[in-house]
Amino acid sequence: MFKPVLGIATNPLTLGATIALIVLVVLLFISAMISGSEVAFFSLAPSDLQQLKSKDSSNCARVLKLLQMPERLLATILITNNFVNVG
Repeated sequence: MFKPVLGIATNPLTLGATIALIVLVVLLFISAMISGSEVAFFSLAPSDLQQLKSKDSSNCARVLKLLQMPERLLATILITNNFVNVG
């Protein structure tokens, strides 16, 4: 049952501990993506916004629409990140 590692007896991870570790890693990844999106949205220079306006892409239009209400966007990002961090 115990596996000696470097002369130290250790217990293998239980199923519950393994699941908790996986959930922790997933939540950490989600939090990093949300924080990265905050930086990406609010670091856009005016020249970047002009470039987005000149492109005919649904993704560019979506970004521009989100940036029309920056306070709401920031609040949504921060609240979402808080929910993930509490989880």
